[in-house]
Amino acid sequence: MEKGITLDHTHLQMISTADLAYLGDAVYELKIRRNLILSGINGAGNLSAAAADFVTAPNQSRFLNGIWDDLTEEEQSVAKRARNKKPHNIPKHSTRTEYIHATALEAVFGYLSLKGDEDRVDELVNLIVKMCKQDSEA
Repeated sequence: MEKGITLDHTHLQMISTADLAYLGDAVYELKIRRNLILSGINGAGNLSAAAADFVTAPNQSRFLNGIWDDLTEEEQSVAKRARNKKPHNIPKHSTRTEYIHATALEAVFGYLSLKGDEDRVDELVNLIVKMCKQDSEA
């Protein structure tokens, strides 16, 4: 696909949620890493440790639940489709439910990326960062 080409809703519905999550994982992690660097954290070790707060399945599951009401109906529909897919492998440090919810969050990010809605990607990342900061202050 050429740069600048995005997909409409009908075409996006034909893409598997596993494929959306695959892309969304990369989009989400890139945005988180960028945010961490811009927040003043430096050094690969420090950045990796800080990123762990955002990229583990249990935390991503919690973030999906925390931003659920902020998602549009379209985004919720993508997340629901992804949650309904049976996972083949579940990481050791998460439950099946956490893993499914984390995959659903990633699918939303993949969907938004293919849709070309980078502003919405940034908006959701900012909500997640804010939620994480509030959790650490509590």
